[in-house]
Amino acid sequence: MLIALALALLVSGLVRSLWLDVYFIPSASMEPLLGTGDRILVSRTDFIGEPVRHGDVVVFDGRGSFAPLSSGASPLQDALATAGHWFGLTGSDTTYVKRVIGLPGDHVVCCDDNQHLTVNGQALAEPYLYEATWPVNRNSA
Repeated sequence: MLIALALALLVSGLVRSLWLDVYFIPSASMEPLLGTGDRILVSRTDFIGEPVRHGDVVVFDGRGSFAPLSSGASPLQDALATAGHWFGLTGSDTTYVKRVIGLPGDHVVCCDDNQHLTVNGQALAEPYLYEATWPVNRNSA
């Protein structure tokens, strides 16, 4: 039984490090495509050599840009967080799933007169977003 468990962990580790990985979606920032609590499988091999394009959904490590290089937690807390992330049970504080809006050389601005993002002076069509609905204070409208 112990050998079977060790073998299963070894195979899982190889698959996750060489072929695909599991990510937990902790927030609503990618809705409606990905909802809070979703888990996704991401191939590590399907797009090797392919350029990143506008509109692509990418997974990246944000340490040093979106997140600090060090978590400030104890080694035990870091190990438990890594284990939870590795098994797809929790999100990572440093791994992000986002849509590509701009590429190197692009000029991205928020927002034009219609409240749209612009890329290189052109309003960005974002059909993947929810239709905006905002609460209105009737006393000020």
